[in-house]
Amino acid sequence: MYKLSVIISGLFIFTSTLLTSCNSKAESKKETFALFNHNNLDGWYTFLKDRGRNNDPLEVFTVENGILRISGEEWGCITSVEEYADYRLIAEFKWGDITYEPRKD
Repeated sequence: MYKLSVIISGLFIFTSTLLTSCNSKAESKKETFALFNHNNLDGWYTFLKDRGRNNDPLEVFTVENGILRISGEEWGCITSVEEYADYRLIAEFKWGDITYEPRKD
């Protein structure tokens, strides 16, 4: 089993996350559910390279208008609290125009 992580290096907007869990048997059961509730970061934790887990004073990870916004101001990731196996992840994202050092160019 694995936790799902989104690693950031620039402005990243995560609009929708769905997880489809599949059973490996011939008659596979599929269950689809949203990992992101579009309100807050419940079910996820943040990690910033120089600050550690859930220590985000610059608000690199925020939810605005139902969208997960990742500024990219610091290196880090957002990771699911729960572990998943045999899944198909569907995500919609957009890179922004703002970049930060050392990735400025």
